[in-house]
Amino acid sequence: DTRPLIQGTGAEAGDIITVYNGDKVIGSTTVKSDGTWELEPSSPLPNGTYVLTAKETDKVGNEAGPSNEYTIKVSTEGPQAPTLDKVYDDAAPGVDFLQKGDMTNDNTPTLSGTGVANGTISVYDNGTLIGTAMVDSSGSWSFTPGTALNDGNHNFTATVTDTVGRVSPATGGFNIVVDTTVPSAASDLLVSDNVGNYQGPVNNGDTTDDNTPTISGKAEADSTVSIIDNGTVIGTAVADINGNWSFTPGAPLANGPHDITTKVTDTAGNTGPEGTHVNIIVDVTPGQAEITAIKDDVGDVTANVAQNGVTDDTRPEITGTAKAGSVVTITDGSNVLGSTTAGSDGNWSFTPSVDLGKGNHTFTASAKDPAGNVTNSSSWTITIDID
Repeated sequence: DTRPLIQGTGAEAGDIITVYNGDKVIGSTTVKSDGTWELEPSSPLPNGTYVLTAKETDKVGNEAGPSNEYTIKVSTEGPQAPTLDKVYDDAAPGVDFLQKGDMTNDNTPTLSGTGVANGTISVYDNGTLIGTAMVDSSGSWSFTPGTALNDGNHNFTATVTDTVGRVSPATGGFNIVVDTTVPSAASDLLVSDNVGNYQGPVNNGDTTDDNTPTISGKAEADSTVSIIDNGTVIGTAVADINGNWSFTPGAPLANGPHDITTKVTDTAGNTGPEGTHVNIIVDVTPGQAEITAIKDDVGDVTANVAQNGVTDDTRPEITGTAKAGSVVTITDGSNVLGSTTAGSDGNWSFTPSVDLGKGNHTFTASAKDPAGNVTNSSSWTITIDID
């Protein structure tokens, strides 16, 4: 105020009060009937410090005073603009300071900066006042909205009002995007086998011999997909601009069942629900294939034919063991005779569908288990003599 109202008491009614700044007269006024007086400078006071005193002059010219000094400072220059340089996101998972233009799932982020000590900060969002905060004695302030911000763009600015009511210019804007919308679950989850005899999709319930299968699907563009195996996150992948993502485990999956699913976290930090599940069985244990017996069940003598033994049975029964569910292929030299499947107990049996010729026959069994692991047995040689 360049023309502050200067007041006093304890004077004689009708006397003249003269107010000084040092030895310079500010102005004069007459004491009221109740002994009080007041003076408003007739001209604006320039910026500066004023040491005010008053002298009283009665009707016959006697002068009393001066009074005690009263110091004021006149300043018409408002405070400098405060700073608004930090916006803090404390909503999981991305707890950190935001950069201008960032997306966040925190709809009550904390804003902070500096300003004139003991001033009042007014915070604006897109030009609308959303609250105030006090600047402490060290010049720091912080503000957290009392009402959650709507999803969308927010441009924050701030002004400071000093202790005498002067308002500063506004800060520059600090813009962020609030997004609290949960993303959709990942879709089109696919597990692919890339090794062994079979390579391709591994369907729900299938067994695979690939312990680092490729897991892929679709999700919101630029989102982070967490790949979950039996309830544990084993890695992440980032969806491209078309929403496609792919992941290959860095560590081999253990033999056994694996329940594969996903969760999607968008760029604002919102995490969606679990996606579909694909249950697979990883089996990289070498298969087993053994011929345990060859049985002669025709003619006068029926019995097992020993290794390098002789038989008159042109269709001997060949038996053995393999991993349960394995497809066992029987060969005679280089000639494939046929195949059979090992039972749940691992036993299998095969009888040729055509007569075998006279002479030596060397049989082998090749077993391919449900995961695609292939194992060959040792050979078993017999001689067929039908003379």
